[in-house]
Amino acid sequence: MTMVDRPGSANRSVYLLVVPLAVFLLLACTPVAEARAKETGSEHEAVELLTKAAKAANRTAYRGVQEVRAWYGRSGCTQTLRVHHVPGRGTEITAASGTGAGRVTNVPDGLSAATPQLQLLTANYRVVRAGVASIAGRLAEIVDAKSAAGEVRARYWLDRATGLLLRRDVFDEDGRLARRSAFTSIDMRSREAPQEMQVAAGGDRGPSGREISLGRVGELRSAGWTVPKRLADRFDLYDVRSTGHAANTSLHLTYSDGISVLSVFEQRGHLDESHLVGWHTAKVGGRTVYLRDTVPRQLTWAGPGTVFTVVTDAPDRAVGSTVRMLPGAEERPGFWARVARGLARIVSWCNPF
Repeated sequence: MTMVDRPGSANRSVYLLVVPLAVFLLLACTPVAEARAKETGSEHEAVELLTKAAKAANRTAYRGVQEVRAWYGRSGCTQTLRVHHVPGRGTEITAASGTGAGRVTNVPDGLSAATPQLQLLTANYRVVRAGVASIAGRLAEIVDAKSAAGEVRARYWLDRATGLLLRRDVFDEDGRLARRSAFTSIDMRSREAPQEMQVAAGGDRGPSGREISLGRVGELRSAGWTVPKRLADRFDLYDVRSTGHAANTSLHLTYSDGISVLSVFEQRGHLDESHLVGWHTAKVGGRTVYLRDTVPRQLTWAGPGTVFTVVTDAPDRAVGSTVRMLPGAEERPGFWARVARGLARIVSWCNPF
């Protein structure tokens, strides 16, 4: 994991990439628009661009290098990924540096959360066109997602030719940069799938776990599961899955406000702390939890007879609010065993559209 300093506010400057490269290890991006945000089109045009982006991965093959960064307080971490996507096959993601370097994750087609996230994005934020820029040598349309108060909460750079998402910046409630994922290089000519991806494509192509309809959330609560319909300020539940059987059953709950994702794992039992190598305790949302400052961030703690784990790319305040809203207990928290089943979805967040 590489630690980096944290840039400033989105609302003070549109292109944070104009600050010195040595300070923030900035990504390959050369602005060709003005140095301040300016709406250049209607909301309808912005929605059309985002809709095109949501469909782009279904028809565009690409391979490239992507850098993902997250800031926690005044410091943060970065990870470099090699990404290879083939429509109809899926996406192979290799961690080239940072936490888990060398790990290869195959994400089958069918894990995309583009449709519900786009719906939540346009329901919770006002989206507007905000200029053009060059990302990794490709011309990109810029779309801003703004709060009701007009503050930029996310900025998207969408490839003008294909619609692919080339870069995404997420800002916290104070306007500070919280997350960034961007391609530093990308090639859209190769359609050949890696051997591992072809093998994966021949098996289960759907999301991991058994899907449970949102209409059955009431049944889950009656059976003793927590399953909140909403977390933090506006993170709505849009996907529920279960893994394991009987006493080993765990739930994987996915929430989003359209910009960030909260993945919550709820599992019965008391697990072994001895597996928490590389974790540290921290106060989050007024509660002591075990924490890993990775990309994405991981937290775990024990409730009454239940272990909760949160894996998320959301800003700090939303994470704290989530921890407060979920049950906790004074007992010593344990470890979780099934989070790895959701990592394919988590890794794919870097490319939500």
